[in-house]
Amino acid sequence: MIYINDYTNGKFVEQENKDIVRVVNPATEETIAESYKGTQKETIKAIQCAENAQNIWSNTPAVERGA
Repeated sequence: MIYINDYTNGKFVEQENKDIVRVVNPATEETIAESYKGTQKETIKAIQCAENAQNIWSNTPAVERGA
């Protein structure tokens, strides 16, 4: 079984909410992974980090991005 944590701002983070979401293989109905439900606060933080990373990335010259 795989246990999935959120990956935010370059590191794995532990969620505040300990409610579990099962990831199910639809062909076999087998649970293949479990993850914690994120909170609204955690979701907003992840979105803000992603937007910041995108701004930095988009302002990086293509030559540097491809290196």
